Amino acid sequence: MQQKAAASIYKNFLYELLRSRTAWGLSCHGDICAVHGAGMMCLPLWSDGEAARRMQQRYWPKLLVTAISLDDVLERCLPQARKDGVPIGVGVATDSEAVVIPAAQLAEHIRLAARVFAEMRESQGAGRQD
Repeated sequence: MQQKAAASIYKNFLYELLRSRTAWGLSCHGDICAVHGAGMMCLPLWSDGEAARRMQQRYWPKLLVTAISLDDVLERCLPQARKDGVPIGVGVATDSEAVVIPAAQLAEHIRLAARVFAEMRESQGAGRQD
């Protein structure tokens, strides 16, 4: 059951990130921050600003919730996390249903999902007749 919830969180994150072109993270002095929790360091990302705010208020009140564009996620956050060896915590929550994934793997999944969504839009557009 827990694996199913984690898969759902991850799929929803990818869908919402591509739909809104925005992820939510935590920052300090203008820099996106990794955090320590559950015995490990990770760069937390959420697809929902409210979920990010709930976690920030409860666990990291000195940090700020920050919107991060899809381009910044792919071009700045994930490459830096990969370089630093910091995994990404997708949908970090109070339970163990968050997905912790290497930055390079998340970048690959985002790009793959973007291609699939683009193909779906093209095929839906091709099927319409005005």
